[in-house]
This record gives sequence, C-alpha cells and structure tokens, in this order.
Amino acid sequence: MTEAARKGCHFMRYSRLHAFTLIELLVSIAVIAILLGLAAPALRSVRESATEIRVLAGLRDAGVSFTQYAQSYQGYNPWAASFEPLYVEPPEIASGYISTNLPWQLSSHWPCLFHEIAPWVTHFRSWLTSLDDRDPQRPWVSDAGGSGVPSFHYPRSFLARPGIWGRGAPADPERLIAATRIDEVVFPANKALLFDATRAYIRRPLKPDEPRAVLAADGAASMRRDSAAHGPVQNWLLSPSPAVYHDTANGVRGRDF
Repeated sequence: MTEAARKGCHFMRYSRLHAFTLIELLVSIAVIAILLGLAAPALRSVRESATEIRVLAGLRDAGVSFTQYAQSYQGYNPWAASFEPLYVEPPEIASGYISTNLPWQLSSHWPCLFHEIAPWVTHFRSWLTSLDDRDPQRPWVSDAGGSGVPSFHYPRSFLARPGIWGRGAPADPERLIAATRIDEVVFPANKALLFDATRAYIRRPLKPDEPRAVLAADGAASMRRDSAAHGPVQNWLLSPSPAVYHDTANGVRGRDF
C-alpha cells in the first residue's frame, strides 16, 4: 500500500470516529434549547429584581428631597396655591408652565416645586422607572408629549385637609384645600408618600395585583400590592371613583397599610 493510501485510510477512520451524525446534532440542539428555556425565566427574574432595586433607590432619593423641601418650608409638605404657575421645564432652560384651580395636578407634577431643592438636570432620571422614551439630555420630556411628569406620583391625601376624606360631606369642602404638615402624619410607616404609577419594568400585559414600589412617609421603600392597602374613600371634591393611596380615609392622618 502506498504512503498516500495509508494516509487516506487513516483520515477516513479519524472522520468516522469524530464526525457528528445528523441525529446527534439534532439532539444537541434540542438540549441547548431546553436549557435556554429553563434559564430564560431566571434571567428575566434577575433583570426585574435589579430594576426593582434601582426603582426603590430612586424612591428613597425622592424621599430625601421631600424631607429637604419640608425643612425649607417650615415643615409643610409640597403644595401649591390655586393658579400658582408650575414650571414643567427647568427655569434656566425654558419658561413653560401650567396652572390649576385645584392642587390635584401636583400628584403628577410635584417636581415642578423642586427646581431649587432637587434640580432636574441631576435628579429627574432617578424619578423614572424607564428611560426608553426619554431624551438623556432632557429626561423630564416624554415622547408621548408630556413634560415634568415622573414615574412616582404624590398622593392627593397630602394636598388637602383630612376632612375632605371624612365620613360625611363637609359643608364647604373647598375651604379644606390647604397645605399639610409632616407632623400631621400619624402613621409614617403606614402612609404612602410616593408610589410608582407606571411599573414600566413589569412585563405587559400587567397581571392582576402586580406589586408596585411604594415609599412610606418614614422614608422606607418597598414593593407592595394594592390589594394589601386599605380601601380608598370618597374625596368630596372629586366625582371619579376613589383611588388607592390617593384617597386615604382621614387623609394625611390616615394609613394605607
């Protein structure tokens, strides 16, 4: 047998020993697919947990700003009088503003009172649960057309006197539109100061009773379920159905948990 023939036989034996058959290849692909399928939920869970940690940190950061606000305004919680302009862009960038004849709009526009306490250029990103539709240079502007609206909302129960959420309709409810103080919060560990209104980090469609990030008035942030909160009561100045966290029985003196 010639040298070339011997080399050819050796190559054929090597190929038969080491080549994959079609069945082996298909089995390998199936095993990899199963492993990926098993790992995907765990990877999603890790990603969502990391996002929850970031969102809770953003809530705590906002809570520090609320404390600084109260210290700067003689112990009062953020509040604006009727028709007071609320600037929806940093004053040094633009002068656009909105105003309202009732304070409820502050629920989603509370940052408009924080331009000096927590300048938006350095703080606004931490008040958002997702930056997908935001310009990194102007995160307070949404592609949806809104401006100055964070992911975290401020409960209406801090924006009027507790009698608005009393057992019976007050004789003159509009006189109860007034600022509240931090020392009026009777249950700071059980009263929501801010809550995540968007839950953008949770997969869509939202399942019933998905948790949301909530900041208590004592500064503690945690994931909560709406079903665990006390039921809301009638706001005697608003006709729509009452909302959890917003319409707490006895207002700022009540408890959500």
